[in-house]
Amino acid sequence: MDINIKKSSITNSGKQICEASLDFLSDVKKFETIINDINNAWNGADALKYVNKLKESYVNRLNEFGENLKEYGEYLINVSKVYDLLDETFANKNINA
Repeated sequence: MDINIKKSSITNSGKQICEASLDFLSDVKKFETIINDINNAWNGADALKYVNKLKESYVNRLNEFGENLKEYGEYLINVSKVYDLLDETFANKNINA
């Protein structure tokens, strides 16, 4: 069985995903700032409930998603190292049937 991948392409994709995750997390911070501005503009218990609900429902999950993107990008960056190790380990081995 022959498995071929373009390691440089996978590594580059991983780097792009990591960069995109940083941009995404930056946008989430901007979103959180806007939510906090709502709290400053709208006084009262309802405002606090609304802002807390937005943070719990959206900001936390968006941050989690951004971190998952970053981890996936890092995984792709490191996957070429694993294929190099596999190539080194099994390149000279034959299966005798």
